[in-house]
Amino acid sequence: MTTLQGKTALVTGASAGIGLATARMLSHAGARVICCARALERLQIQLDEMPGPGLAVELDVADAVSAASLPDRLPQDWQAVDILVNNAGSDIGGRQPFHEGDINQWAGTIQTNVTGLMQVTAAMLPGMLAREQGHIVNIGSTQGLTPVAGCGAYTAS
Repeated sequence: MTTLQGKTALVTGASAGIGLATARMLSHAGARVICCARALERLQIQLDEMPGPGLAVELDVADAVSAASLPDRLPQDWQAVDILVNNAGSDIGGRQPFHEGDINQWAGTIQTNVTGLMQVTAAMLPGMLAREQGHIVNIGSTQGLTPVAGCGAYTAS
């Protein structure tokens, strides 16, 4: 495995699933990991199980203010993020026939999965550009390749 010693990674949606697994992998590879999610308490518990240094930060990617303020909410010695992993995702409303769907739920899914990714990237990218280094990894779902009936907004996002 590649060593990430001395690197700082930020993972959104890090409280469970792929985000948590990614944060653990990055920690095992030597990176300092900033774990972000809405569930701050759950993040704290997860950090205790990681081998390297970590930081839990409450973040709602769908909230423009939460995303835009992210760099300033990080302690000074954690602000130089080398790796951004946009993983946070949501399927608000779950599976339902299109004609029974709720436009507000669809909008919530798009806000989290598309706009949220863009908002976090817009917040973190200036620091990467200023340092002339950084990597951005965007996690997607296999539903983008193989749609599932009743999951229109999630598949589209």
